[in-house]
Amino acid sequence: MKEQFLSIIITIGPILILLISGMLLRTMHVIDPTHVQGLQILVLKVILPSALFLTFLDMRLQGNYILLPLFAFFLCVVTYAYGFAMRKKFHEPPAFRYLMSSFEFGMMGITLFVAAFGQQQLGKIAIIGLGQEFFVWFIMVPSLSGLTGSRSDTTKVIKSFVTNPALVAIFAGLVLNISGFPRWGEDTLPARLLISTLKSLSPALVPMILIIIGYNMDFKPRYMKQAAMIFLQRIIIMGPLALLFIIFIMGPVLHLDRFFLYAVITLIILPPPFVIPLFLPQKREGEIPQINGVLMGYTLLTVAAFCLFVVIVDLQ
Repeated sequence: MKEQFLSIIITIGPILILLISGMLLRTMHVIDPTHVQGLQILVLKVILPSALFLTFLDMRLQGNYILLPLFAFFLCVVTYAYGFAMRKKFHEPPAFRYLMSSFEFGMMGITLFVAAFGQQQLGKIAIIGLGQEFFVWFIMVPSLSGLTGSRSDTTKVIKSFVTNPALVAIFAGLVLNISGFPRWGEDTLPARLLISTLKSLSPALVPMILIIIGYNMDFKPRYMKQAAMIFLQRIIIMGPLALLFIIFIMGPVLHLDRFFLYAVITLIILPPPFVIPLFLPQKREGEIPQINGVLMGYTLLTVAAFCLFVVIVDLQ
C-alpha cells in the first residue's frame, strides 16, 4: 500500500506542482503575459512538433490503427450534433455547441498523458488525436468563423490545416517511417544530428506546457456551474461510446495494449479546444469572456478527473 501511495504521489505530484507554479507566476507578477505567449508559441510551433515527429518516425505502424482516429472523429461529430440540438431546444448561446464538441488535444491531452505515462507512450494518444484534428480544422473552425463555403474560404481552411506545425510534424514522421527512413536515413550524419537536436527539445514539453496552462488558469467561480454541466453532459455521451469501443473493438479486434485504453479515457475527459474564442467572428466577441470562463472551469475539472484516473490506474 505504501508503494502504491508513493507511486501516486510521484505521478500526480509534478503535474500539480507545475500547474500551481504557473498560477503563482501570474499572481506574483513574476512573468509578463507577453512572455508567456512567446513561450506558448515556442512550445506549439517547435517543441511539440519535434516530439510528435520523433514519435511517428519510430512508431510501429499497423493498418488497424486507422480505427482509432476514426473513433475520435465519430465522438466529435456525435457531441457536436448533440450540442447543436440542445442549443436550439434550450435557447443556449451559439457557442454552446462548440463547447460540447472536440478536445484540447495538444496543450492538455498530450501533456497530461505524457506526464503520467511517459514520453514513450506519446504515440498512443497522438494517433487517436488525429481524428479530432481533422474535425476541428474542417468542421469546427469553418463553422466558428462563419465561413460561406466559397473557394477562398475553403482554401483558407486547407491552408490552416496544412501549415499547422504539429500536423506537419506528424505527417512528415509518418511519411519517413513508411519510407523506411529509420533503417537507412539515421546512418547519415545530418539525420543523426537533426534527430539528436529534436530529442534534446522533448524533455521541455511537459513542464513548459503545464506551467503555461497554470499561468493562464484565471478561474472565475461564476462560470463553474456551466462548466460542470457541460463536463457531465460530455462524459454521459462519450463515456458509454468509449466503453463500447474499448470492450468490442480495442480488445477483441485490435488487440491493443492498456496504454491505448488509457489514451481513450484521457481523451474523453479533456476540455473543449482552447482555440474556440480565437475563431469567433467579430460580431460574437461578446461571448468570449463566458467561453474563456467555462474553458478554465472545465480545465480544473479535467485536471481533477485525470488525477483521479491516475490514482485508479496506480491502485490496480
